[in-house]
Order: sequence, then C-alpha cells, then structure tokens
Amino acid sequence: MKINNQKNANIMIKAAGLSAIILIFLCFIVIFYVAFSGDNTSEIQENGERYRTSDFYKYKDKIYALVYGNGLLEVEGVDIPTFKVFDTEANNGNVAYDKNRVYFGNIAVSDLDTDKLYYVGNNYYSDGTNSYFCSTSSEYNEELSAKSTIIQNISHFFFKTKRPQYYFYPYKN
Repeated sequence: MKINNQKNANIMIKAAGLSAIILIFLCFIVIFYVAFSGDNTSEIQENGERYRTSDFYKYKDKIYALVYGNGLLEVEGVDIPTFKVFDTEANNGNVAYDKNRVYFGNIAVSDLDTDKLYYVGNNYYSDGTNSYFCSTSSEYNEELSAKSTIIQNISHFFFKTKRPQYYFYPYKN
C-alpha cells in the first residue's frame, strides 16, 4: 500500500511539473507573439493619405481614425467617395462625415442629417433637429471588463479579429 501511495505521489509530481513546463512555454509563445505583432498604426500614418490635419487617414481603400490610447482604428461602413472631415476653425480633427453618417472618431452616428450638418461651437454639432457634443479628448472605455478584454486580445492576436477598443471619443445627444 505504501508503494502505491509513493507511485501515485511521483506520478502527481511529474504531472504537475510537466503541466508547469507546458504553461510556461505557452506563456512565452503568447508574450513573443504579442511583442512582435503590433498594430499597423505607424504603417498607415507613413503610407496612408491623411485628411488635412485631422485624425483620419485613408489607406488601402479603408478609412482609419486615430483614437488616442488605441492607435488607428478602422471606421466601418464609410462611403469613401463622399467622406470628408469636418472643417471647423477650432480644428476638431476627430469628427468627419459621409453622405450617410457622422463619425466621432471611429464611431458612426446616423441620426444627424449630413446635408444640414453644421458646427455650433464648443464641440457641438447639429443638423437643426438633433445636436451632439463630441469631446476632443479620448476616454477609457469602462464598459470593457478584464475578462472580455483578455478574450478579445487573444482572439485578435491569433485569429485577426477586431481589436478591443480601450478608448473612444465620448459624445452625447
């Protein structure tokens, strides 16, 4: 009986040691992959077409918005031929529009009529019916939980899914 207990203990120790080695190896693989698979922000800034002095870039038939704290994020659903940055004297470079929507950074707002859109002042935009405030400073996205952030990062690194958005330009209707 004593011999069986000792064998079981040896097997448990070997299994625990092997598990620890495998876990450490996997951690190194993930760290290595994360360290050498950065985003393409610098490539887009160097090779893309910047819209005047705004935070928007066109690169390989896509539009990207620079969201401080996140880098360049793709603006989805943009009608590229009609895409324009909002021209204000205050030079708020994080607001743009196309024929369908207004974009606060990379986030689309569809209840503003882009044909009637004008700058009110102090970061307020209106179409005469609806008005929005859009901050020029990005804020941390507190809706992201630690668990969802980890899962989204792993998914992004291994499966090239959409990156989690840690920061955004806050806006209010």
